[in-house]
Amino acid sequence: MSRDEALDPRLQFLHDRRTVSRLESPGPDATELTALLAAADTAPDHGLLHPWRFLVLDEDDRARVSAAYADAQRTRDDDAGLVERAASKPLRGPCVVVALARTVDHPRIPHWEQLAAAAAAVQNLCLAATALGYASAWRTGWFVEHDMVRAALGATHDERIIGMIHLGTPRE
Repeated sequence: MSRDEALDPRLQFLHDRRTVSRLESPGPDATELTALLAAADTAPDHGLLHPWRFLVLDEDDRARVSAAYADAQRTRDDDAGLVERAASKPLRGPCVVVALARTVDHPRIPHWEQLAAAAAAVQNLCLAATALGYASAWRTGWFVEHDMVRAALGATHDERIIGMIHLGTPRE
């Protein structure tokens, strides 16, 4: 039996999920975002530590984060083209959700398992987006670790930004 023959049509959305870099409107509306975040919260979470937090960026947030990306790029290389490209990253696609993870010392649940739970929550978000007909791109890179970007996103000292999740409709 081939893989395609074994495919259960009820699981098609799992097989359809791909990173899509070129996104356009529409993105999920407020009701759909609530559903996506609720799906994310069903991730396996040994100890019920809930080691993740999601931020949905509005237009003002995205502009502030865009400026922080540009400023961060200038600390490495102030080439105008690179700065412009950096500033565009948080603006790609109609919706951006930031995923943050925070681990705590626990006698039974190691830090790696808490990070794995947070990553599972992000994957649930991406799969739920696919199930609702949207595409996603889970982005990271050195920018998310830069102090300027962390400050623009309001990340606390004990949180790691584990992804900028871009959601929208695939561009033709």
